[in-house]
Amino acid sequence: MTSRKEALDTIIALAREHELDVQDIAAALKPGDADRGSSTSRILAWVGGIFILCGLGFFIETFWADMNAAARIILYLGAGLVMLVVALVFIENAHYEKSILPLFLLAALFQSGAIIYLSTLVRSRMLLFTGTCAMIGYLGWFTSEYFADSIGWPLVLIIIGVVFIGFSVFAVKISRDYITGSP
Repeated sequence: MTSRKEALDTIIALAREHELDVQDIAAALKPGDADRGSSTSRILAWVGGIFILCGLGFFIETFWADMNAAARIILYLGAGLVMLVVALVFIENAHYEKSILPLFLLAALFQSGAIIYLSTLVRSRMLLFTGTCAMIGYLGWFTSEYFADSIGWPLVLIIIGVVFIGFSVFAVKISRDYITGSP
């Protein structure tokens, strides 16, 4: 095959011989998962995501005392909502499929965290219960969905049990210190 024309003629002959249509050939020519980028670009994407979350955390820490309650709630709900919208947009593009789950997880944690904070402001045990149940329920679903068929499932169950106990202790402490006001 010394020329482009000869190469195309060979491809056409092979396609007719094996009854392949244009869609089959186009699908075979699309880059696969291995061709999507080097490990360096993946590492840099992870580092970039970590920097964004750390920047958000530093921003919250730096200006927390200067913000009123509404700004704090809007910051958490807004960040959670942005992550949710980005995850929903990424669903449409297979190139970003590995980013979808972490974004959904972070969106749920930010939004339920905002509900828990709101419960301390309005002194509502129901909101505290709702936010805590949302966080525990989502973490439980997430671990059962993505770790159930792995060897690490027993370890994940132990860790998630400790996390659930921690959330429960934290919720009781918030209720005692900020909602009921009893020691």
